[in-house]
Amino acid sequence: MLSQSSHDDTPVIPEHINISIIAAFDRNGLIGNTARQDNFGMPWEKISADMKRFRELTMGKPLILGRKTHDYFGGKPLPGRATIVLSHRTINEGDIATAESVDGALLLARVLASKNGVDEVFVGGGATVYREFLQYADRLYLTFIDGEFEGDIYFPPVHFRYWRQVGETIEHAKDDKSPYNIMFKTFERNKLL
Repeated sequence: MLSQSSHDDTPVIPEHINISIIAAFDRNGLIGNTARQDNFGMPWEKISADMKRFRELTMGKPLILGRKTHDYFGGKPLPGRATIVLSHRTINEGDIATAESVDGALLLARVLASKNGVDEVFVGGGATVYREFLQYADRLYLTFIDGEFEGDIYFPPVHFRYWRQVGETIEHAKDDKSPYNIMFKTFERNKLL
């Protein structure tokens, strides 16, 4: 819940806002194919269940993207999400904010989260952005795709000994809307005592 100071209308930023990474990858950690301009640069066919999960988890929350990933999404903000693009170029597009650094993106995302009364910020890629934000992440929402595809962009290595799975593994068998077997898993960073 957003709290306000008694002296002005400046939102008070909560002590902790969760930074969550959301990603889908194949058996080899592949997340993208720069040669493929359709389907947001993903090397597999559309997976309805994964797209639905992405939409449900990120709706109403700030979403940090790299410029190339933002361009794959059509260069426009995703509906219902404050979009922050990590780029050295200013993007003059209505509801899109730009940040030149990880610290700048995190600060902006925390302010937007507080303003919107949410306690979570999402990082949606690409590979460089995942790599830069992984050290700050509290939670990982991962989709494991049972397949091997062609591409050239990989999710950074995750040392799972520092993470614990929370909740159950959700499995989706391939069907007419999702051409692959997939698993959703959520991990939280182990807290030091």
